[in-house]
Amino acid sequence: MDYSQHFDFGAPNNQGQHYALWEPVLDRFLLALSDFQLCETIKFLASSRYKLFLIDLTTAENYTPTLIDNSCCENWALSNRGDISIIHPNRYTDAVPAKQLIPNCTTADWDLVQEKTWLQSVLVWLKFINQLKQAHPWMVYNSFIGHIYTNSELPESDHSWYDRMAQLENAILKVLYLGTDLEQTHQQIVDLLAQDQYVLDFWQRRMSYIKT
Repeated sequence: MDYSQHFDFGAPNNQGQHYALWEPVLDRFLLALSDFQLCETIKFLASSRYKLFLIDLTTAENYTPTLIDNSCCENWALSNRGDISIIHPNRYTDAVPAKQLIPNCTTADWDLVQEKTWLQSVLVWLKFINQLKQAHPWMVYNSFIGHIYTNSELPESDHSWYDRMAQLENAILKVLYLGTDLEQTHQQIVDLLAQDQYVLDFWQRRMSYIKT
């Protein structure tokens, strides 16, 4: 199964926001993104594999919008790593500001292509979850109402879809958090999708590029 055909280059968005996930042992960036929430979620999901820190690239003195993307992020490091408490990554609730971005030309001990591919695959599934949650015309409204009323207070038709999608999202996130093998993780998620015909149909229509 090949995720490369939907490779996300991780360029800054129209508001100029640009973040990256930095791994302190390698002192390299492994993923660049413009969406803070997605970046933070991937950081948490990857915490079962290694510690990642969410870095604000735009604060670096030498930052330019084309300096770092996902085609080359592993070749860059942080100048201010000494200012970061690397044993407590969850202490940082906001993006850590980069002071300067410096080239890292050392030979990595890890398979960087494998790790970057893993993070890209997580990104693909998170995007799919977001698309799926918006697919049903009442999903956004039901999500809002679900914060106000309990399920017992709502008609079955008002909360059944929300519950199904919430359960599916939690199950996919668990697989991504615990996964170690790319192919096995992919198949486990496909098996989850197959349990709901609407979800399976949606996946086949919208996400046919994720080949089984």
